[in-house]
Amino acid sequence: MELWLCEQLIQASYEKNPAWLENISQLTSIARGKDKVTCMQMMWGTTQIKNFLLGNNYTPPKIIQGSGFTTVPSQKDQQATQTTTTATIQTGRKATATTYSHYALNGLLIFVVWILFLVIIRNMLRFFYDVFNSRRIIYLKVLLPRGQSKLDREQEKELAKDMKEKIWRMAQVFHNMHKIWSLSMRDTVMKNIFDKPKFTLIYHYEDGILDFMIGAYPEYQQILEGAISAQFPNCSIEKTTRPHFFKRKYRDIMPLEPKKDPIFNIKIYKQQPDDPINNIVDAIGKVSRYDTLSIVIPIKPVGHKFNLRSQKAVDRLYKNLSVYEHRNQWRKYIIMPRKLIWFLISGPSKEMMTSKKEEENVTMVRMVKAKEDYLNSMGEEAALPFFDSGMMIVTSSDEKENLESNIDNIVSGTTVYGDEYGNEIEDPQTKADMFWWIFKPLRKMALNNFIIGFFYKKFDFGINELTSLFHFPDATYNRTPIISWMQYKVLPAPENLPIPKDFNGYIMWGVLAETYRWGKLDTILADYKKHRAVAETMHNEEVWEPIEKFTQTQLEGKEIVEKKDEKWNMKKFVRSMVQKKWFWYKLYKDAILLGTNIYRNMLSPVYMKRDDRMRHHYCIGKSGTWKSVFLQTIARQDVRNGDGLCLIDPHGDLAEDMLAYIPKERAKDVVYFDAGDENRPMGLNLYEIATLDEADRVVNDATEIFIKMFGPEIFGPRLQEYFKYGSLTLLEDFEDRPTLLDIVRLFTDEGYREYKVKKVTNPTVKNRREKTFNAMGEKEKQEIIPYFSAKFVSFNTNRLIRNIIGQTKSAFRFEDIMDNGKILIINLSKGRIGESNANLLGMIIVSKIYTAAMARARMKEEDRKDFFLYVDEFQNFVSGTFADILSEARKYRLSLIMAHQYIAQLEPPKGLGDVGGGKNDVKAAVFGNVGTMQSFKVGAPDAEFLEKEYAPVLSTEDIVGIANYKAYIKLNIDNSTSRAFSMNMIYTTDYKNKKIVAILKEYSGKKYGRKREFVDAEMEARLGGSTDESKLPEKTDAEKIAEQEAAIVAANQPKLEAPHVPITQERIAEPTPAI
Repeated sequence: MELWLCEQLIQASYEKNPAWLENISQLTSIARGKDKVTCMQMMWGTTQIKNFLLGNNYTPPKIIQGSGFTTVPSQKDQQATQTTTTATIQTGRKATATTYSHYALNGLLIFVVWILFLVIIRNMLRFFYDVFNSRRIIYLKVLLPRGQSKLDREQEKELAKDMKEKIWRMAQVFHNMHKIWSLSMRDTVMKNIFDKPKFTLIYHYEDGILDFMIGAYPEYQQILEGAISAQFPNCSIEKTTRPHFFKRKYRDIMPLEPKKDPIFNIKIYKQQPDDPINNIVDAIGKVSRYDTLSIVIPIKPVGHKFNLRSQKAVDRLYKNLSVYEHRNQWRKYIIMPRKLIWFLISGPSKEMMTSKKEEENVTMVRMVKAKEDYLNSMGEEAALPFFDSGMMIVTSSDEKENLESNIDNIVSGTTVYGDEYGNEIEDPQTKADMFWWIFKPLRKMALNNFIIGFFYKKFDFGINELTSLFHFPDATYNRTPIISWMQYKVLPAPENLPIPKDFNGYIMWGVLAETYRWGKLDTILADYKKHRAVAETMHNEEVWEPIEKFTQTQLEGKEIVEKKDEKWNMKKFVRSMVQKKWFWYKLYKDAILLGTNIYRNMLSPVYMKRDDRMRHHYCIGKSGTWKSVFLQTIARQDVRNGDGLCLIDPHGDLAEDMLAYIPKERAKDVVYFDAGDENRPMGLNLYEIATLDEADRVVNDATEIFIKMFGPEIFGPRLQEYFKYGSLTLLEDFEDRPTLLDIVRLFTDEGYREYKVKKVTNPTVKNRREKTFNAMGEKEKQEIIPYFSAKFVSFNTNRLIRNIIGQTKSAFRFEDIMDNGKILIINLSKGRIGESNANLLGMIIVSKIYTAAMARARMKEEDRKDFFLYVDEFQNFVSGTFADILSEARKYRLSLIMAHQYIAQLEPPKGLGDVGGGKNDVKAAVFGNVGTMQSFKVGAPDAEFLEKEYAPVLSTEDIVGIANYKAYIKLNIDNSTSRAFSMNMIYTTDYKNKKIVAILKEYSGKKYGRKREFVDAEMEARLGGSTDESKLPEKTDAEKIAEQEAAIVAANQPKLEAPHVPITQERIAEPTPAI
């Protein structure tokens, strides 16, 4: 190895790779391969090599004789080597430059690929995030009141004076929506990675109704609702199901986009004399009610980059320059492809030929006022937040030709946003026609799966532009009939709603009066499963799957059932049971569930405590508004709580249906009084008293009953006098118990009258009889007695009613019913017994219950059990007794729950005067004493009256306009009446058992009723006839034993409690069936 050769090769290698100077060992290795040790020895080490390469003090090594190394080459070799070295150095320099270029290009390529990779990854992450979270998006339907009432108009004037101020409130909502992405570090990270948050503004037209919806992720629901309710305090925000964009056979999608660069504004609402959405809404109104149409506007907040660009653009436009800076002229050709085509045809524009220095010397120029106003609005918009937006028209129809006309209608409606100097919205028809086979399937797929944020042309809209395109309607300025308004005013529940504690082990399921999720209570409550009143249960649910889905192996052990499918074709199905979580409301012993308040997607169960119920509950509403359903729902809760109650039904359906909800442990507590049961009539004696102290009250109640039935004009003061003194005469005799049938006999049978008068001990009654009646002339008697008797003849001749009120002993004691917590269900079906008979029996029962309640005065307060009296259509039984119950029964733990249809039913008959101790104005008693007042849908006269009760939150129009199956209620809470709020009813059939109905009827009939043959015989004997005992049915051994037991019990009772009836046939007590 020659020294000079080592030096040249190392020099050449260094020039190729200067970085190897720090690694001399590698440099010599590359230069000489395996001879690197020899080279290093010849040049005396790495330090000498480095000095040689850097041109420092390098001392060549001396020639070592005899070492085998030749240190000085020959002249020829030196020249050849010099030539080779020079060429090598020049080649190395070229190679070095090529290497640098190569590395730079490779680095740039890697950088570009890396950026593309990151963009693809980011978009994939965003896409898959949207795919997996699309089902989480909730849709809020915003409804506003029509504002037809004076109260609404006054409130609106306080909020906004004109149209533009009202529209401006929506801009404030968008302000709050824009701030969501920067609320926390997490939101910022989610924005940068997953492009979150995203919102969707939707005009959705279906079945002739236009809804205004906003879609959002559930974590932003409360923020969004708060932003909307702050600007629209009277609105209703309802959670709704996802809109169905493609419900019809044929469908089409058309995206909309700005005609110019989005940096130019569309014409906003501030520049228009009318509400701009009127054009869109009117265009939607032209669409057939059998088609569907939606305008979908996806939006997401963006940062300030677009604001800066807009501000620069405005500055340039004020100088009459192009919106694009000199160095950015090429951008518009990318953004606007048609400008690129024009550039290729006509060459570069004047702006491209202008230098940046020339542009900087330009000052602001004068322009026409219209253009200046537009630039001013553009500058104002540039200072406001922007949203990355899009727009799509989605329509479906069963008629294919309707699709194009539907889209054209909407496109024509957007022309109102066009401006001569600004932007306008258009449909990119050319692109749509050229690339429909790419974009339409993607857009349909995205919308079908509710992936709203992809496959549309994105552009930026400012807050005022978005507000102009989408805001909630106002009835003053938006009068198109297709707009969906609030059906009624929704009011929040008070903050101090009762919170019950004593769970009774029962739950309530059923259907809520709500459109969201079809009102299914279990699915609605799934969103509120952490609420303390919500119970979670596991339920076995039947699943029916077509047999075609299973293989032969999978069918082993499966239950195969043949049944009809949706098209009523017989097919085979595989039946299986799947366990599913269900969510229900809990029921409590210390409170009952009335319904649910739904206010801005917050569900609040409305419970009513026991003590508050003692101040009575009044319901009013038109027919078919669920009054009876409501009464049954709360009565069933009393049954399960073990409480006593009486339900009076003048129609019969409610009473019969109530029997199906009696639990088996309470079957023996049921007394079912069916007035239409001819075979086993139950006795109900109006004149049944325990002591003479009760006589006056019974007579007064009876007098009011007949005044209510016949009216004061017919049953006037003279007849009232005869009736009162005659009743008091009959009640003096405890040996022969009187009934209502005896009142006529008293005036028509002289021997009977003399017999009864002899037993009278009251001097006033006796004096009246002897001096007044006996002093009457025969002519006067012939005139007055038939007229008096005619009022009661219908009760004597009608066998059905006669067999009930003619029995001397009532079938049951009302004191026993109340004190022992029994269930008394009264069926007074007008269709079976007649209206007047039903009214008479109902008033007798109410009077009896009140008398039994007043008898509790002898009991200790802690021993008085709660008893609840339910009266449906209570106007049929109105008398002064109701006024007494409302004012006095609370202390005796008697609660009255009453329902009827309209207030005029409570008006006292004209000319009633002071009859009944001045307590006949039941209307005044109801509205003066009732604790809880509840109204369903009512008529205008009633609404005017109730407006005073519900002031100041409800007007007459609000009360009239309430939807079916919903109510306004003023709830008694801790002895204080709350403000009015709205409440949704619950329809439930939980724990229903139809099989027990017949058993309970039979049980009550045999235990409390008597066979018709015996009752007929008793009535015939009582009315003066004779009885053929041979025609009576023979008693069974069981009947005889029961009769003996009854006689033993009667013998142990005080004489006044069980008087003997002097007729040929004694009362028959029959055995009761087993339950």
